[in-house]
Amino acid sequence: MSLRPCLPPRLSLVCSFCLFGLAACAEDEEPETFDPDAVIAEAVDYEANYVRLDLDGVPTAHDSGGMVVARMWANEAGAEVFRTLDPDDPTQMVEMPRGAVFVKENYDLDGNPLDFMQVLAKFEDGYYPDGNDWFSALIQRDGTPLQGRIGKGPEITFCVDCHSSMGKNTDFIIGLPADQLAP
Repeated sequence: MSLRPCLPPRLSLVCSFCLFGLAACAEDEEPETFDPDAVIAEAVDYEANYVRLDLDGVPTAHDSGGMVVARMWANEAGAEVFRTLDPDDPTQMVEMPRGAVFVKENYDLDGNPLDFMQVLAKFEDGYYPDGNDWFSALIQRDGTPLQGRIGKGPEITFCVDCHSSMGKNTDFIIGLPADQLAP
């Protein structure tokens, strides 16, 4: 008794080449690169594009320019990992996924929105190795960068200073206590 192949020999050969070609393409694929302008454009419409992370605003560590309360938002990739952060565990090690985006909107003591927000986005490997490949921007609510504070390196020290010390084990992201997390 002989077993017949499931596919005719020529079709098997064609399928083998197709599968080999797919595997070769996967290895040669260019890594995804992120566009700062696209990130800013999406971040401006944060309420439609992202999920809220905090319940009722949180005091901000840098009380400059009247900023005292922040509301935080993230895309799904960032929010999923953010919710696992435990700010009371200094040994916790976390790396955010490429493409994670966070927006921090700022309010004065009376709850009035201030016309600036911070944006953090985890870009492609090698974008800014000294800053864990984070893109940072200080923007007006319409997306206009403020004081040239957009990009990587020395121009974004307003973010790196705090985040590198307070979030050194959690990929520069500073978590919230569980009772302050939005569902």
